Formats: sequence, C-alpha cells, structure tokens
Amino acid sequence: MKKILVSSSNKDVLNAVKNACMTYSDYFDPLYSPDTDETMSLMDYEIPEVKVLDFSSKDIDNMDPWFHNGGVIAIAEDPRQAQELEDMKNQNILIVQTLHSFISSFSRLLKVLWSNQHILFNRGMQESMGGLERGKFICDNDPLNARLYTSFLVNYLYCSNRIDVHGRYALQTTLQELLANAIEHGNCGISYIEKTQWIEKGGDMLDLVNERRNLAENKDKKVHISYTITKKMSTFTIKDEGQGFDWKKQIDDFQPNVLESHGRGIVLSM
Repeated sequence: MKKILVSSSNKDVLNAVKNACMTYSDYFDPLYSPDTDETMSLMDYEIPEVKVLDFSSKDIDNMDPWFHNGGVIAIAEDPRQAQELEDMKNQNILIVQTLHSFISSFSRLLKVLWSNQHILFNRGMQESMGGLERGKFICDNDPLNARLYTSFLVNYLYCSNRIDVHGRYALQTTLQELLANAIEHGNCGISYIEKTQWIEKGGDMLDLVNERRNLAENKDKKVHISYTITKKMSTFTIKDEGQGFDWKKQIDDFQPNVLESHGRGIVLSM
C-alpha cells in the first residue's frame, strides 16, 4: 500500500482526496496535514511515496525540503503560480495542477499513478546510474488521461534538464496532438470529415469521443505509449488499436490552411 501525504487546509482538496482514496482504499493510505509545521513533522518519521502539496492554501509555505523525497503532486492557485512551481525544475514533481483541475481530476490521476507506479515512482534511477531509461504507459480512450500522461513525460524531461522551455512547449503540443489523434481517429474511428462536421455544428469533441469510446467495439481499446530517454535524445512511440491509415499519403497531400480547425497533427509531429 502506498502512503499519500496530503498537505492542505482546503476542504475541496481534502474531499477530492478522501473520495478518490475510498475508491482505491486497497492501494493508497492517505495522511492529512493542515499546515507546514505539521507536514514537516510527519515527514520526520513517515516516508510517503506520494505527496499532495497544496500551495494555494494559506497555511502552506513553498518550502524546497518538501521536494527531496517521493513523487510530488503540486496544486497551484492559478496558472501563474503553476508556472512558478514548474520553473523550479525539481525532478520529484510528477505534475503541477491548478486547484480546479486537481479537484475535478484527482480520482483519474490516482488511477493513472497506481497503474504505472513501477514507472512513476522509480523514474530517474537508471539515469542516475548512467544508463538509458525505458518505459511504457497504457492509456484508456480518455482525452483527459492523455493530458496526464503527456504532463508526466514532458515535466520529467524538463525538470531533468533534457529540454528547455521552448522544447517543453513543442513536445507538450506534439505529444498531446498525437495522443488525441490515436484516441479520436484510431481507437474511436472518427473520420476527418466527421470531426469537421461536428466542429462546424458547434459540437464539443469531448462529447463525441465519449460517445464513441463507450461503444462495445471501442471500449476495450487502448493507446500504448513507449519511450526511451537518454542524456542526449529521447524517442516516443504511440500506437493505437484502430484500423490505421496511409500516413505517408496524408503528409504528401497536406495543404496548409490556417482556416482549418484541425488536420495538422501528423505534419506537426514530423
């Protein structure tokens, strides 16, 4: 069982953690602390694998010693504070989320952490020994989950100084686009024309994806994400379980059009 130290005085944060941990009560044991002093005291004799640090709480200070052990889920009050936490470039930070994002997605995040604990909690060990790092994720057909996996990978590369700020933005955009394509067009079978018509009618793509991914023929399909990380180069492979398409012809036939709302994913990844 993994221990989660939750340092927050925000009732919404505490409720989000309690509800999620009830669902995964066989896997996670939460410890709650309302302020900095108590948190530091707990860490003197507890070794939590995961720490939820709520920097939006008034009683929580931004203290570097918290980042020395375990994986950190950092909660920021707003995007500005989230950017500040990300810029600290600490390898123990698994993900930085705004308060709203954390409350709405923590249960999903906890499931992702448990499913991939052998990767997330041991990351960096091979690199510190001078070797390469390899791993893989298996992602459900959920666009929100895809964002979490993207954040894990990009944040780790940035915090371990493999990429700079510009590289972080470029990789975030590219991985997110490719995962979205794998879910929408691959596993859910949504064609380019269908997507265009849906968007032109004012539809939300999340609604269409949720409709398609719950169909009997799609509900068990997965997206497979594998990676190899070295000090000089990182490679990523994304595979879906759809029917596939002629991607070379897609690139050859591509005509840039700033008015199009989508359709540039494959070219963007090149």
